[in-house]
Amino acid sequence: RSGERMRSVAQALLTLYTALARPLDQTALDHVVATLSDLVASEVETGIRAVQAHELALGSRDPCFSSAAGAHLRARCCTYYSALAAALIEARFGFDSSMAEVNATKGVGRFYGLMAAWFLQPPAQATDDEKQRARKLAREAAHGGFRDGMSGLHSAAGRLPGPLGRYWADIAVGGVRGTLWRCEAGTVHTFLVFR
Repeated sequence: RSGERMRSVAQALLTLYTALARPLDQTALDHVVATLSDLVASEVETGIRAVQAHELALGSRDPCFSSAAGAHLRARCCTYYSALAAALIEARFGFDSSMAEVNATKGVGRFYGLMAAWFLQPPAQATDDEKQRARKLAREAAHGGFRDGMSGLHSAAGRLPGPLGRYWADIAVGGVRGTLWRCEAGTVHTFLVFR
């Protein structure tokens, strides 16, 4: 169901893009939708299940992982899952080379590392030392440094200057450029907009 939903969302975004900007040929449009659908099915859903299982094994009480309401939110707007999906899209189609090292790791650490890279990005005015510390924390997460899961991610955030988090990332899927946008309005959502 989630793959079908992603396909329809991707299709709607691309249709809007073609209506507002330069037109895409149907072949390019079909390629982008198929590519994003494959990523959701093969990596995003796998990552979500792995993180959820890990959090439950740790005894997490966070409602995104441990409750029926969390299961409902998971399909709608869970901050963690939204960030994981965005980080996986960026790691595959983005231009930030720092994501490559984290993305190359194996196991559940890969997913925590990618979320850490997304959540722990310091503000643009941060010092080089602070930026280096954030990258180090993302690498630690990828290599099992957050054995305590999301609570470790929250703890790491406390060691960095705020506000934290990646708010946009440029990507290209099949030659079609787009931007992942993080929007905070009541809750956090991540949108993929093609231009």
